[in-house]
Amino acid sequence: FSNELIAVDGTKIRAQNNNKNNFNEARIKKHLTYIDNKAESYIRELNDCDMAEDKQASELKKKEVHQKMEALKQRKQKYEQLKTELTKGEATQVSLTDPESRSVKLKDNIAEVAYNIQAATDSKHSLIAEFDTINVNDQNQLSGMASKAMEALEVKQITVLADKGYHVGKQLLICREQGVTTLVAYPDRTPRSNQIDPAYQTDQFAYDLINDTYTCPEGAILTTNNTVNQKIRKGRTTYLFKTYGTKQCKGCPVKSLCTSAKGPRQIERSQYQEVIDENNKRVNNNAELFKKRQQIVEHPFGTVKRGWGYNYTLLRSIKKVNGEVAIIFTMYNLRRSITILDVPELINRLRKWKLAFYSLKKALIRALFGNRNIEMCLRA
Repeated sequence: FSNELIAVDGTKIRAQNNNKNNFNEARIKKHLTYIDNKAESYIRELNDCDMAEDKQASELKKKEVHQKMEALKQRKQKYEQLKTELTKGEATQVSLTDPESRSVKLKDNIAEVAYNIQAATDSKHSLIAEFDTINVNDQNQLSGMASKAMEALEVKQITVLADKGYHVGKQLLICREQGVTTLVAYPDRTPRSNQIDPAYQTDQFAYDLINDTYTCPEGAILTTNNTVNQKIRKGRTTYLFKTYGTKQCKGCPVKSLCTSAKGPRQIERSQYQEVIDENNKRVNNNAELFKKRQQIVEHPFGTVKRGWGYNYTLLRSIKKVNGEVAIIFTMYNLRRSITILDVPELINRLRKWKLAFYSLKKALIRALFGNRNIEMCLRA
């Protein structure tokens, strides 16, 4: 394993839960609306039966309609119960077959009920140093995966590569505090930001840490009233920020290049802005290194999913799926090791490891129980 550079990424594998057995608020509402509309049409049929001249045929038809209405009633109770579950809990969706699985976006507009498999892969041989199974997105997983990988590799510092799905200020700060140097791709500019001339993008405004001000490319000073606001982003970490602006915008000749707003240009500074800027600068200055991310971390995913066909799990619940993934990834690491070392060398190393482990076990028993009990404890 390389103990200096790893790449972290996630891949989705389909769960043992059909899309039809997964519900969110919008889908439940759609089903309830359909049932209400269908019930109204059945009521109209019953009214038509009462007005029909053929009473015998009318009674048979009414009996059939009543049976259908009873089935609708039971279905409505089911969806209302699911709606209550969503209202009471914090979850935004519920799965019936495997309750811990979630509907996630695979690519474009394709969604599947799946699990998100996180992996930290070493840069030297694309071996999996650490992994985890989750049912949420990638956004808050970076620090946890990096920390677990450092523990597995027995290092105090490491560099981690990740895509923009992991670009969260709080996570970048935690990584810095635990000795992780991040190179995480930053999100693309918003459509509104793209309307601004490149020379007046936010990163062209110089921040003065001592005075807590920004200087725009035209030399105007943007100040803040020190009001701290809270940004609540759905599915992502909530953070605090301050707003900076200047009255000089009003008469600025290049205002149309700087902002499309009617009022003055304003800049929001996140509580994590310092660590975000540090990360983004490293990404820009290490473009060739960051390009290695895909070839490092996509190797195991491509082998396991496309080569071996493990696109779905056979088990249910996070704990069991994680065990299944553990077996698959252990086999991947063994197969990869055979490719790197060849079979005789791998067996030789395993034998040395077994002898070292046996010697360590004897030393521990001797320390705990004395020489007399060594053989008995080893047999046990």
